[in-house]
This record gives sequence, structure tokens and C-alpha cells, in this order.
Amino acid sequence: MVGVYKSLTDFLPMLEEDKIGDWVIDRVNDGTPEHPIQMPFVNYSRLVREVEDAIYDFEQMHPEYGLNHYSSILEANGIEWGMDSMAVKDVSILDGKCVMAMLMGAVRAERFCEGALLGFFKKGCIKKWLERLKEIDELESVSVRRESDYLFVIRDYLVEHGMKYDETIDNKVTARKNGKTYDFSEHLQAVVYSLLSAQRPWAEVVKHMGRNAQEQKCTRAKRVG
Repeated sequence: MVGVYKSLTDFLPMLEEDKIGDWVIDRVNDGTPEHPIQMPFVNYSRLVREVEDAIYDFEQMHPEYGLNHYSSILEANGIEWGMDSMAVKDVSILDGKCVMAMLMGAVRAERFCEGALLGFFKKGCIKKWLERLKEIDELESVSVRRESDYLFVIRDYLVEHGMKYDETIDNKVTARKNGKTYDFSEHLQAVVYSLLSAQRPWAEVVKHMGRNAQEQKCTRAKRVG
């Protein structure tokens, strides 16, 4: 099963070695009208830009998260939109929606304050939040597997009590794979069995299956005669 946040958590291994970005400061121009000084800016790495794009892509693909209202989501979780509050928040208690709101908040902060996103990366916030998303995906995956385990518990219980849980179906499927074809009456028989077993133990139906098949053969023989 592909995790909901895989498109983001796939960046985790790359964050370890990436330089993230550096401040670019104009040390050439002197500030005169002829040589105005360029305002300092952050030269972000390609990886950071890809992470940004992935966050915006997630927002577009999951409108149910309402990430365009990220500040309201943060506020509802007792978090202020800012480095001080977001950086120290214990993410282990946050759900995916709130963590995504923090990521969106970090990306949007760059639009209002040059270098804000660099700060979130350098402090390890982005990595920490992505790790939380990965943890949520893994927990969800375990939950799905555990739910499917109940099917095997049910099967073992039915087999243990002689209810022929899936033996007949398996045999029929195997026979078809080996080249057997089923006529209309056999398909109809399967429908009848399914209806009969809907309101009673399968074992009670199984007891009469052989007799029913024999009666069908006799009926076909009389028609031929």
C-alpha cells in the first residue's frame, strides 16, 4: 500500500547530504546610484524547490485538507504561525493534516520573510515533520494489515468447525485453471448455493451438495431419453 505522504517522505534520505541553501550578499556594489546594492537573498538548492513543489502538489491533490487555511489549522492545534512556536511543537501528537499545515506554513513564510524557509530546514523542522508523516503512513499500513488478519481468523474458525470456509471455491477455481468449463446449470447451482448459505451455516448446505448434483444428472438423462 502506497502511503498518503510518500511523495513527500521520499525526500528524507536526500535531506541528509543536501546543502539546502546559502545567503547571497552583494559585496561588489557600493550603494551608489550607478551601483546599487542588491538585497540579500537565499540561493536554495534544487532539492528545496522540489520539496516546495511537492507540498503545493499535495495541496492541489488533497483539497479535503484545506491547506489554504493552514494558519487556522495551526491555531486550532495551539500553534502560532512562526518559527518559535512551530519549531518546538511536539509533532508526535499531531495528525497528518496539522503536520501538512506546518509544512505549508513554512513554505508560505518565505514569501513574507526572505530566509524563513532556510531557517526551518537548518533547525531540522522540515526533516522532523516529514519523519512524522512517514510514521503516520507506517502506522496506517500496520492498521490495514491487522484488519486483514481478521479474515484469516474467521477462515480458521470456520474450517475448525467443519464449515468448509473456502474449500469448494478453491477446488472450482483450480478445476477451471486446469481446463474445466462450467455450463449454465453449474453457474446457476453456484448462485443457489450462495443464496442458501447467506442465512444458514455452510455445513448444512454442503451435506446436500452431492445429492443435488446426482439429481441434476438424472434429470439430464431423462431429457436425453
